[in-house]
Amino acid sequence: MNTAQKAMAVAVVAILCVGAVYIVLDDDDPPTRFRTSWDLVTVDEIADMSSSEAFAELQTASDRFVEQASSGTLSPKAMGVLMEDLNGTLKETGYAYGLFNWEYCRDPTGLAEEYVGWSMFNSQCMDIYDSALREALDGPGGDTLRTVIGDEAADRLLADVSMSEEELALLERESGLMARYYEATDPKDLAAILLELVDVRNDLAALHGYGSYADYAYDVTYQRSFGPDETVVFTDLVRGSVGDLFTQNLGAYGESWTRPSYTYEGQDELFADVEVFIDTMGPEMTGLYDYMTGNGLVDFEDLDTKQSGAFTTLVNVVGDEMLLYIYSDPYLNFYDTTTLVHEFGHSSAYALAWSASHDLEVSEIQSQGLEMLFSLWYDEGTGSSDASMMSVRTMLYAILEGCIYDEFQQRVYDGDASTAEELDALFEEVCAGYGYDPGRPWYAVSHTFGQPFYYVSYAVSAFNALEIFVDALEDPEAATEEYLDVLATPYGYDDMVADLGMCDAFDAEDFAQVMDAVSAWADGVLGDTNETGQVPA
Repeated sequence: MNTAQKAMAVAVVAILCVGAVYIVLDDDDPPTRFRTSWDLVTVDEIADMSSSEAFAELQTASDRFVEQASSGTLSPKAMGVLMEDLNGTLKETGYAYGLFNWEYCRDPTGLAEEYVGWSMFNSQCMDIYDSALREALDGPGGDTLRTVIGDEAADRLLADVSMSEEELALLERESGLMARYYEATDPKDLAAILLELVDVRNDLAALHGYGSYADYAYDVTYQRSFGPDETVVFTDLVRGSVGDLFTQNLGAYGESWTRPSYTYEGQDELFADVEVFIDTMGPEMTGLYDYMTGNGLVDFEDLDTKQSGAFTTLVNVVGDEMLLYIYSDPYLNFYDTTTLVHEFGHSSAYALAWSASHDLEVSEIQSQGLEMLFSLWYDEGTGSSDASMMSVRTMLYAILEGCIYDEFQQRVYDGDASTAEELDALFEEVCAGYGYDPGRPWYAVSHTFGQPFYYVSYAVSAFNALEIFVDALEDPEAATEEYLDVLATPYGYDDMVADLGMCDAFDAEDFAQVMDAVSAWADGVLGDTNETGQVPA
């Protein structure tokens, strides 16, 4: 990773590679809040294969499935065994994809062509799988297969269609552009890549009947319960208050505030230091943490070749078995503790929840909420407010930038900029509307290229992470239970808010309640500083 790319630090993101397998599920209520055991595969259990080999294996298994499932002679039990064989191939190839993603991020040198191949595999694997089931459902064995996968899944499959050649060509162009992005450093090259991506993705959205890529991404890619138009309700609330709170109130504290001083020698020391906090969250989280750190599933190794950023990858195809790992290009300072805590929040939800929510807003509360509890725990041990202040500022920063980047991306995809200069001017205009200067160019955030319209999830979830924080100021134990309830929830954002009685980021009264509490806390911290402007130890 060269210096220019290293400077493009990105916010933490959970990357999911999830295979949906059609089986009839048992709806019994779980006996406990969390699972007490899990089945995580380790690197040495994953077959090493290329993307072309993965394509060939999955296609061969799919053809074999269609041939046998369409015979009309299989019993439901035999059909179930045949499904297990197909699922096993999907799982094996999915794990290989997840492992390549890890390898690529550790050192992308010379892997651009294979990156495109694996990106195409990830785009097409479920289409190959679904097409096999769809063809079998149309054949003599269709009724038997229906009993195995259920009527709902069968009807959905039959109502769907396979990818067209036009869509495959657009996906291949998108993968090629992303490979170029990972190697680009010049701002004009980055602008040209983004504008090409906009054209490709707008064409993809049109193929699926959407008027804009924003509508497509919100609905299909992220499956949100709200759309781009509804986001405006939230961004208007943010525009009216958060910028002032961040730049004026907390900005005054920032003149004297310094980040917590923390260094470590090697990732094992980092893991051990953070475990002291994880142990306060209960035995299930401690057990998972020990397993992941002890089996090489958490990667904070300091390598010059690593791509900047951090994420959690999940590959879960069938049953409880999954590939789950945490990746980070470390800063070698206090940020690594909060990054590790953040990503472990994601991992805990995926591995411990009986039915994990895949709602992005909920997912990011599960990570950012744990960060806020960690900051209070850390400050209690050090006798300062430095970690809490850093985390509160980070959440406000996430709210502001989540709204800014979503608005910027919507306007770019609507055609409001067509040159590098116009992109720069548009970004400056959007930032000015929030009274906030992010201090970095628009292209410094990788989501603008790889995951447009994701960033607003950070904003909505940061609001509820701040809610957990202000609740913890009053009652730490109750706030911890509140967080664990979020960790265990299977719901989307709206249902989670209703079920757990939490504040709604889209409600003006709820929004003001949380922000007023944050402001009052910040005023209190400012009042506790001594004459030198430093927080007493």
